[in-house]
Order: sequence, then structure tokens, then C-alpha cells
Amino acid sequence: MTTPIQVEIPTIRDLKDNAARQLQQALTDASLSADNALSVADIKLARSNLDAMAFVQGVGIHGAYRYLKDFIARQAIPTKAVEEYLDGWLEAYGIPRKEARVATGVALGTGEAGYIIEAEAEIFRPRPR
Repeated sequence: MTTPIQVEIPTIRDLKDNAARQLQQALTDASLSADNALSVADIKLARSNLDAMAFVQGVGIHGAYRYLKDFIARQAIPTKAVEEYLDGWLEAYGIPRKEARVATGVALGTGEAGYIIEAEAEIFRPRPR
């Protein structure tokens, strides 16, 4: 029996540190380039904001990793899969996909006499307790 692969998402601190290194390298490259479009003041300002920029990038990347991990995990469960992943599950089990259809028929319920339900209104059945 194979053990499942456990994917670790990098910590925000690791991602922030990596972003800081990359931002610092980009500033160094910009300051050394022959066609330097950044002034000394621009580079000083960017370096003073480097920690904040790196933190924001680290948090954003961490959120993206978490979203992707959760999304990929959901696609491994046929009842949670969406779009082409659901189509893949259906194909694997030899089940044709049905096109969506509008429901028709009679609905019985309780309510206020004379109340008019708008066309195309969605009607929900309460879940049994």
C-alpha cells in the first residue's frame, strides 16, 4: 500500500524571505544596469519599503498555495469535482454527462393565499431533520 504524498505549503516567513531576496536582487540589478531608469532616491525608497513589499507578496503567495492545495484536493473526490475534472471522473466510470435542464411540474406548499410567485423564482425544499 502506498502512502499518500504530503505536500507542505511554505510558511509565510519563508515566502517573505524569498520575496525579499528577489526584490533586493531586482533593486541591485536595476541600480547596476546601464540604462538605469531608477534614481538613487527611488532605490532608497524601494529599499525602505522592501520588508513591507516582501511581506505582502509572501502572504499573497501563501494564500494562493492554500487555495490550490484545497482545490486540487477537492478534484480527487468525484462528488466535489468541477468542470473538466468532473468530466474526467464521469469518463472513468463510463457515465455520460447530462445537460442541465429546467425543472417543470407542480409544487405544493403552504403560504399566504393570493401571493404570486415571480416567474423563474427558485423554490427550495427544506431539508428533513
